[in-house]
This record gives sequence, C-alpha cells and structure tokens, in this order.
Amino acid sequence: MSEQERARKNRTETENFYIKQEVQLQVQAGYPLKQAQAIAFRKFRDGELFIPAIQTETPAEMKKERKKMTNNSLSGLYLLFKLGGLAYEKMTEEKKKE
Repeated sequence: MSEQERARKNRTETENFYIKQEVQLQVQAGYPLKQAQAIAFRKFRDGELFIPAIQTETPAEMKKERKKMTNNSLSGLYLLFKLGGLAYEKMTEEKKKE
C-alpha cells in the first residue's frame, strides 16, 4: 500500500473534497501544482482549512461496515437455506409415511 493510499483511508471524502478545492484555488492564484498541493496539505494538517462536519466515516470505516452487512446477509441466507432443508426433509418424511 502506497503512502498516498494510506493517507486517503485516514481522511473522509469531505476532507479530500476541500483539500482538492484548496489546491484548485492555489493553482488559480498562480502557484505550480506541486506547490499548491503542498500548501493545501499544510493548511489541512495545521487546521487552517475549513471543513464542515458532513461525513464522519473514512473509506476504511465504510468498507468495514459494508463487510459486516454482507456477513450478516450471508448468515441470514444460510439460515434460510437450513430452514428450507428441514422443511424439505419433513415433507419427504410425511410422503414416505403415506
């Protein structure tokens, strides 16, 4: 995992959006792209960049939540499968008795 990917997982989508906006503002002000990125990230690091609290989950947290929901769904499907198997067994036993 690259340093950039690690950093993205620790920032929310909202934070990434406002950092990107700041980079664009700095480029419009005449700074080269690399310098504009450095300025934006320094402002973010030092808390000078205004970011409203819209989203609180990082992409890593969202992925973990999706995985948990998938596991719950799979558990539910497994229980339905087992219940269907039991119902089928009971139905075939009743047919054998007849």
